[in-house]
Amino acid sequence: MDYLEEKSIERGNVTFLGSYSYSSVKTQKLFGVCAQYGRVDGMIVLLNNKHNKPSIHAISGYNQKTPLMYAADGGSEKAVRFLIELGAKVNEDPLGQGRTALLYASNIDIVTTLLHYGANPNVQSNIPIYEHNTFYQKVSYYKRQVPIMRQIMDDNVVKLLLEHHAISDLTDENGYHIITYAALAGSNEILELLITKINDRNERKRLLNHAVLSIVKKLGLDIKWKSSNSLLIAEQIRKKRLESDIEKITTLIRKGADRDTRDDELKTPLIWAVINRFDHVAKTLIDLNCDVNLEDSSGKTAVDYALENQEIPMFDLLNRNGSIVTGSMLLKRNSIDSILEAKRLFGNPITTIIRPKY
Repeated sequence: MDYLEEKSIERGNVTFLGSYSYSSVKTQKLFGVCAQYGRVDGMIVLLNNKHNKPSIHAISGYNQKTPLMYAADGGSEKAVRFLIELGAKVNEDPLGQGRTALLYASNIDIVTTLLHYGANPNVQSNIPIYEHNTFYQKVSYYKRQVPIMRQIMDDNVVKLLLEHHAISDLTDENGYHIITYAALAGSNEILELLITKINDRNERKRLLNHAVLSIVKKLGLDIKWKSSNSLLIAEQIRKKRLESDIEKITTLIRKGADRDTRDDELKTPLIWAVINRFDHVAKTLIDLNCDVNLEDSSGKTAVDYALENQEIPMFDLLNRNGSIVTGSMLLKRNSIDSILEAKRLFGNPITTIIRPKY
């Protein structure tokens, strides 16, 4: 199938489909493209082909999807209903990879229809699924994702899945729990709703801690825009996302997360906020009484990273809130004058501790 044929179908021109005799492979591909673009009329033309009729169950294309998967991904509820009425099975997984149409659903109408016909809300893919990843700017494509993870940015779809008994205590291949997905890309309302469904106190605390660290680690992943007009939009998106993340960090800590939780490198949320140059997040954590002087596995504190990044406002914020400036970073530059320069720049007392070497 060539590019022009696909573009013709996308634009609604499907009359050419009845003019040629295609191979069975090409007929199946064209059928999938019609499903993708919601061209029920094109599917009907191909089904009336006297020589090589397409199958509603067969896979086609690079991603090896069934027509129902293509229709769900394309967002045409009409095409989805058409295929189901023809006999397509909503839980069909021809390759045994845990892939069904629900994992590709691109809007609430598709999800509603598939659930109405008995789609399993807890299907878990054994391969990464690249289509319609609503949180792709925050979370990579992982195996073992379930529909609720892939739809986490749509509150109404998440609530709908929960109403249909979607399990809220599942993780993907990287150990990302649904709570983490909500923290990274969901609304504060959905985050709070999912937190209430975790009954075990110790498990809840572990998940909340992981979610806090995930937020401050992922905050640095911004959209790359090319035009100057887009830069303004990108800044608005970044600001809105930052405000949302601050709100969720506050929620997680108030619900029981440790404000000074650590990752494998002993880095705290505050240290990560400093590394990612998010002073608003750092201020929020300080307002929530985090410890500003905790060291990571390399012996650095938040203020050490502020000095490394030459972040004067961040340095000033930490210094005003009791952070001790260690001499290790300054000495690495072989310049005691750095201490005097810092005093001159910030105009307030700086406590310097030079750690002895053992």
